[in-house]
Amino acid sequence: MRGRVLVTIGLLAVAAAALTAQATMNQVVLATGETDVNRLPPVYEASQMAPLTVGAFTSGYDKKQLFVRRAGGNFFTRGPEYRLNPSVDLGALLTESLTTQGKAMGLKLASAGQSGWQLSGSIRDVYLESRQIPYGATLFYGYLDTDIQVSGPGGAKHTARVRLHNYCGGYNAGMGRRDEAESCAAQLLIEGAQELLARLNRTHFKAAPQTAMGSKLTALGAASVDKQLASVRAIGLSGLPDATAALLTLLPSVKSESGRGVVIEALASLGSASAVGPLSARYATEDEDPRWYTLKAMDYIGGDEAMKFVAASGVKDKDTGPKRLADRIVKK
Repeated sequence: MRGRVLVTIGLLAVAAAALTAQATMNQVVLATGETDVNRLPPVYEASQMAPLTVGAFTSGYDKKQLFVRRAGGNFFTRGPEYRLNPSVDLGALLTESLTTQGKAMGLKLASAGQSGWQLSGSIRDVYLESRQIPYGATLFYGYLDTDIQVSGPGGAKHTARVRLHNYCGGYNAGMGRRDEAESCAAQLLIEGAQELLARLNRTHFKAAPQTAMGSKLTALGAASVDKQLASVRAIGLSGLPDATAALLTLLPSVKSESGRGVVIEALASLGSASAVGPLSARYATEDEDPRWYTLKAMDYIGGDEAMKFVAASGVKDKDTGPKRLADRIVKK
């Protein structure tokens, strides 16, 4: 009997040690955040653009706080919680991601000794909120709040606060959820870098969309949009002028909930105020994921009409993901 008790105590100690070890994320590897949708072709023709130097981003967030936090829920819907090892430098990883994604997107990056655009900044806040779908995926809602500094070729300096939002899901197959959290953190840094660069290109760098983006937009009308989601994301990031109207026209015909989310996310990156009214009109009858992306679009587009919509409808959403995103937006 005593032996059985000792064995039981030993097993409990091992389990407790495993749980303690699992409570910390010790790495974030950018490559694990790549997906078929966010692996981009060149989206810009940057021959006329002044070269860009990506300087260091620092980590100004509170490293003592939980990095992965539960977004409420009961026993069956509670997601995991993890701290991030302080040795993991998310500022350095964001700097790396901005450089890698800028090159992939076709922006002209400066060589040694070249002058032009200068980009640097700090991470004000960053975390993932988790929610478990019973017998399904673990969902992670990423939040990346940055202070950026941009210097132009003529020396003019610009500062801005830019909030970036990401939605990521993963299946753990009963093997624990830390790997999924690490991959979703990497996805936040990859897609956040892409969306930050697209926004800055629209307002500052002014690299033109690749000619291929027009062809991709035309192709969306010839085949299922759900089979062209990578093209949809690339079009949105490119800033193609005709894309907003075309995507709004295509949106009602997209069959899958996830596909409509990608289309709305592309509208977020395009940043046109003309999308606010049509997206607002769809909100009440949309599924949960497209509603979350609609609120993301409102935050990226900005303006009084978009912010009023978030405050009036988003904060009253019946589902956790959209409601918590709306709360973050209105509280700023």
